Amino acid sequence: MQNLRVAYSRGSGVLSWLIRLCTHSNVNHTLFLVDENGTEMVIGADWNGLAMQTRTRWERKGNRVIDTPQLVRSVDDGIPFLLNSLDKPYDYTGLLGMPIVLAGRFWFHKRWKNVFASRRALFCSESAALMFKYVGYPMANLLDPSSTDPALLRHWQRQVVDHEEAVSS
Repeated sequence: MQNLRVAYSRGSGVLSWLIRLCTHSNVNHTLFLVDENGTEMVIGADWNGLAMQTRTRWERKGNRVIDTPQLVRSVDDGIPFLLNSLDKPYDYTGLLGMPIVLAGRFWFHKRWKNVFASRRALFCSESAALMFKYVGYPMANLLDPSSTDPALLRHWQRQVVDHEEAVSS
């Protein structure tokens, strides 16, 4: 496996629509794209937890990649972290805590922790934030994985690129 990328997608289901509505975004899911012997694979959270499948199979379920932002450096060192996370269940309680986090962010301009997040389970953007921390990605220390949604993570990822470009200028 190589060429790990973080991508953001849009699903066609009711929950996908609800996540986009609550996060004021056109994306509702964070996923990973990786090359495996010439086949593009998707690693992403589904109802059973973090799973891996071909991109073709994933897209047949009504999903589509909206954005694959630039990375300031390779995150291929995160592949072992993701493979070790494949057995972790989906963080249903963490997902239920996200409306409280979003209310704090959008209505009260506060950074609230997700008090319902599980230590043993992951949702999509949580796994990506943890992977960024695992590889020591620039500015990953600013992320609270349990309260990171796809829209926030996508915005953060773009800010890192802008920051690194400004520093190198």
